[in-house]
Amino acid sequence: MRRPRLNLAFCAAFIVPALSASPARAACDDPPRPGVNWAGCDKSNANLRGADLQGADLGGAIFRHAILQDARLIGANLQRADLRGADVTNIILVNANLGRAILRDVNLRGVDLTGVTLGGATWTDGRICGVGSTGRCR
Repeated sequence: MRRPRLNLAFCAAFIVPALSASPARAACDDPPRPGVNWAGCDKSNANLRGADLQGADLGGAIFRHAILQDARLIGANLQRADLRGADVTNIILVNANLGRAILRDVNLRGVDLTGVTLGGATWTDGRICGVGSTGRCR
């Protein structure tokens, strides 16, 4: 009895791509744009003035001393992001998630924190925001 042979075209079209597929990863050199995935990227000292990062995945990213003036981060994920010393003048963070983010030495005066999740974040003065903190550190 003959054994069926795998069709070479079938292997090339379906099996090889399935074996080489890898999960989506952050492309840290991607330009700033809405929905960009910079999760875990180091953007220390980056000049992101006026950048539109709405809905971006910035979880665990490092923005130490970055310039984020006038940036739009509406609905962005900034969980566990490190923003120590970042310039956030006129930043728009409405509905962003900054849970467990590090905000030490960040001047948030005048920043609209409407709907911003802050639970577990390290606040500008070093205290930890309580679970359920939204819009202000409690």
